[in-house]
Amino acid sequence: MKVLAYNVVSSDITLASEKQLLVLFQTIRKCPEILEICLNISDSNTMYRKLARMSLKTPFVFTSLMNKHMCKSISVLLSHSVCRISKLELVGVKLDEAACLALSKGLEHAGSLHFVSFKDSKMGDSSFAALSHGISKSKSIQELDISNCCLSDAGGSSICSMLRAHTKHRNNLKWGDTLRNTEDEESPLIELEGLLTLNASYNQLGNRFGEGLSMELAADEWIGAINLSGNQIDTGGSQVSYTSHEANWN
Repeated sequence: MKVLAYNVVSSDITLASEKQLLVLFQTIRKCPEILEICLNISDSNTMYRKLARMSLKTPFVFTSLMNKHMCKSISVLLSHSVCRISKLELVGVKLDEAACLALSKGLEHAGSLHFVSFKDSKMGDSSFAALSHGISKSKSIQELDISNCCLSDAGGSSICSMLRAHTKHRNNLKWGDTLRNTEDEESPLIELEGLLTLNASYNQLGNRFGEGLSMELAADEWIGAINLSGNQIDTGGSQVSYTSHEANWN
């Protein structure tokens, strides 16, 4: 298990033992110099069945206790005053609601975090709702990957609320910038104070989300790319979102 090299924590934790994982989480908690965390569970459904057949109990990597330790440790790291982490990837890790609540608190305070991925986590709507509170309050996260997270239109409401919060923050900055500057030039730093790209592909998002998204995009002039492929938005819903997004770039 590759753990820490050049201030990067990168590991496929599928076959890791409970002892190995707890040591890893303690390392994360105590090392504010970490720049990237990339933890992965390979093909979790297949591996879960395979590992479960080899043991009488659920492998630790698939338990809520593992979720709790991991997310609490990452949250402690993100909340550290000298934390420099810029990238967080938890791929294939099925995050439960309690773990997402713990992680959300850290995301809210992470001032250097730019890229976040929960790809293939299959967390569901309630877990993402808990997680989205921290992302909504973040001023640094620019790229978010929530592809294949089992999100329906209920989770889509959390996505829209998150986008609305980022738009409001940047609009407030723009207004303040206008008051300070006599020249008709917007500070380029405003663009960096919130989401720029969102990957929400391969969920179960439908037309209700598509319509809500179109309203948020109509009010936002900074988001540059949104991936909605593999969802349940029909041609009409997709066109509404596309038209709203296109209008802001013309």
